[in-house]
Order: sequence, then C-alpha cells, then structure tokens
Amino acid sequence: MTLKSLESAGRDALAQMTPVSTIGELMSSEQTDNIATLRFSSIMPGYVGWDWVVSLAVDGDETTILETELVAGDGAVVAPDWVPWADRLREYEESVAAGIEAEEVIIVDEDELDDDEDDDLDDEDDDELDDEFDGVEEAGSVDDGDDGDDGDDGDDEYVVVEDRD
Repeated sequence: MTLKSLESAGRDALAQMTPVSTIGELMSSEQTDNIATLRFSSIMPGYVGWDWVVSLAVDGDETTILETELVAGDGAVVAPDWVPWADRLREYEESVAAGIEAEEVIIVDEDELDDDEDDDLDDEDDDELDDEFDGVEEAGSVDDGDDGDDGDDGDDEYVVVEDRD
C-alpha cells in the first residue's frame, strides 16, 4: 500500500473520532509486519504540541483500524506528575509539626458583617448594589421544594480567610 493511500486511510480513521479540521499534516509513518502507524499533528485548540496517532492493520489494499489516540508531543503542555494523597498528606502533617501555619479561617455571622461601623458603603451604595443584583437570591435561600423544617434559621455565614504574614 502506498504512503498516500495509508495517509488517506489514517485520516478517515481519525475522522471517526474527531472533526477533520483538527487533523494536521502527516508528521511520520512507520510500517512493519503489516501494521502501519501514522502520526499527524493536532490543530485542535488547547492541544498545542499534541499529535494524533493511528495504527492500521494492512492486508494488501485493505486496512483495519487498530487504534487511534491523541498523544503529547515534545512541546506539549501536560499536567504535573500525580502525587498520591498519602504523600501530600504526609507533607502537610510535617509542615504542621514544624510549626508552619499558612492561613487562619474565621467564620463570621452575616449580621456581624452588616453591623460593622467601618463599612465603606453608605446606604446609597447599598441600594445600588441591591438594584444590580435584583433577581439573584442569596446563597442558602434557594427554594429546594422541601417544605420540612431543615433547621435553617436564615442566617447565612461567610468564611473569611486571613494570612498570618
């Protein structure tokens, strides 16, 4: 089978799983023992440096798709190596044992935030914000259809995070 017909068969195989517009130029081809492996550049947005690879079984003029995949090339952006949870937890516990504290979390009642005398917003600014968010419900006040008493007294809470540095 000629390289031109292998390329056509490879493009047809990839077109079954991705739009034709994401398949770039033929980068390389390799054929051994009736198996052809073709590598095409990927021109899919977000996958710069990735390549489409298709493996075909070749028997005379007939081809059968063995495998298609999108693989990271040399210049591809890839995720960092996975670190097991136990290792990440151990690093955290060691930092806590060493006395390093990253952040402090304080839970504050909504009424305390509203009654703050140092509030930068005056009543006029509050009204403008209320108008801007008309139709938006506060977190925790969405009607979930449950008419039972869920113990929610209507006081929303906020989490304030402060750096200790």
